[in-house]
Amino acid sequence: MQATNVSQPTSAKHATSPFEVIAKVIMTVLAVAIPLTTIAWVTNVPGRLGFLFYPEQVAALMLGMASTVVFLNELPRSDNRWHKIRDTLLAIVSLAFGIHLFIRFPVLSEMSFYHPTEAALTGLVAIGVVLEGVRRRIGMALIIVFAFFFLYAIFGDIVPGQLQARTQAPLDLLRYLGTDSSAMLGAALAIACFVVVTFVLMGQLLAATGGTEVFTGLAVRLAGQGHGNSAKVAVIASGFMGSISGSAVSNVVSTGVVTIPMMRRAGLDARTAGAIEATASTGGQLMPPVMGAAAFLMAENLRIPYNDIIAAALIPSLLFYFAIYMQIDFMARKLRLKALSDIDGRTLKQILRHIWVILVPFGILMYGLFKLNQPAELAALNGAGALVLLVLIFGGVGGRLSFAQWVELLSSTGRIVGEVILITAIAGMIIGLLATTGVGFALSMALLDFGRSSLFLLLVVT
Repeated sequence: MQATNVSQPTSAKHATSPFEVIAKVIMTVLAVAIPLTTIAWVTNVPGRLGFLFYPEQVAALMLGMASTVVFLNELPRSDNRWHKIRDTLLAIVSLAFGIHLFIRFPVLSEMSFYHPTEAALTGLVAIGVVLEGVRRRIGMALIIVFAFFFLYAIFGDIVPGQLQARTQAPLDLLRYLGTDSSAMLGAALAIACFVVVTFVLMGQLLAATGGTEVFTGLAVRLAGQGHGNSAKVAVIASGFMGSISGSAVSNVVSTGVVTIPMMRRAGLDARTAGAIEATASTGGQLMPPVMGAAAFLMAENLRIPYNDIIAAALIPSLLFYFAIYMQIDFMARKLRLKALSDIDGRTLKQILRHIWVILVPFGILMYGLFKLNQPAELAALNGAGALVLLVLIFGGVGGRLSFAQWVELLSSTGRIVGEVILITAIAGMIIGLLATTGVGFALSMALLDFGRSSLFLLLVVT
């Protein structure tokens, strides 16, 4: 009787309410809508149907959907009624903000002067939604940077010397940050919405169709049977997967579920195993041909082909993984970690039988980038589309995917890129503040003057 009495409130406490079920369905629909919106934009579906939209409109709508997904995702994690009400209201405001800016952007971007109250309120809501979403996903670091430059834009005229700024009225700043295409809705957000999403989608597709198993199997063969081979497998597999996904989060989700338990069996503690996987997965953002959002921003801002970014990143990324690999080898010898002989029971022939899961999207991506000079997002989408077609016909490593698995694939893509979209939104605001105050140009001139005396010290400071 006592056991029954104790278990009843516990199960009731964690029971899913109808409201949470509805919120989860809405979150899933919006998360699926994020990659589908990107696919529609990259393939020019609106234009083919006779609709003309600014890219900023679509990016604003995707920002609203991404923020809503972030806030709705918090609902099941809290038993506090006030927190649920707060997160629900934030989700509603986020989605309404995205839809409003999608509809009103053509007017507000060109004639915000004639709609000062609406533009200022839009900017205020945009800042609130983005900052709260960023706080929840990655903490306070970027928020502090944004707050510094926001205050600098208001009080920069009292700064002495070369870094004195052109001040802005707070309401003008709100209008600028929320509606201008050189601030929040600028290049950084566009790259996250239209480029990064396609590569994350391809990475999730590879994970769902068995690409992770192929990468892990190849990594096992390369790592061999020496000390710490389980941790070395994690490094090599993360490098392989990262070269396709370009996302640290996607990398951890796909390879970490396999490699972390493997390292724990070899004798590594949970903290060290997690640290190795996190570090190796982060390096995936450096590994060509697919890299993080920063690589696409570099190509956009420097006006150089993405192919040149790939070539420049190849040697540093290989050195990054070589350094991690050697550090693990030294650590494994020092701690006398045992070598696991039962990591993967498949033969090399069995692994290579499914190598097409990797070669098809990878080959089409590289052919599109280097031979056809296609935009990166179109090349990635073509590679992903070819893999989808083959999986529908022949099935993946584990067979054909069910409808629920396809939905989960798209939903996980939307949840992962939601964080990137929020980060690039606040990055766009910071870039806008640097531009509108003139401090970006002044800082560049100060650094160039400094570099005339010592190029090496300029490199360190930069």
